[in-house]
Amino acid sequence: MEIIDRHTSNSNIHLPHVITNQKMNEYLKELGEAAGFDDLVEQHRYSGSKKVTTKTEKYNLITTHTARRTFVTLALEKGFRPEVVMEMTGHKNYATFKRYIKITNKMKKEEMNRLWGKKIVELPNKQSLNLSPNPTFC
Repeated sequence: MEIIDRHTSNSNIHLPHVITNQKMNEYLKELGEAAGFDDLVEQHRYSGSKKVTTKTEKYNLITTHTARRTFVTLALEKGFRPEVVMEMTGHKNYATFKRYIKITNKMKKEEMNRLWGKKIVELPNKQSLNLSPNPTFC
């Protein structure tokens, strides 16, 4: 408290107000709605053995935790080493960290191109087409 008192005794200095995680999530949902993230998303859960499906707008699913998961995916996609991302996010073991990783189609294509030097494109039906100059067939 001494530090806070010392730094706020001057009337020109104001510390930022801390908001709760719950309030931050409310603000994120408002931002998502304003940004037009209003596609309907199906969610599935089980109550006992019964599958329960609900639909909600995408902006209702945005939270600070969404940002954390997105950061992990984008950082890895940009080439960060996993141990660096783990340090930044505070993950202590890889098993927990691994649940945050979402391997995107973009990541798969870039890795194939990097390792094999072949151009891979995705067709509308989610199949891949090899466009290298000398395709090999198995």
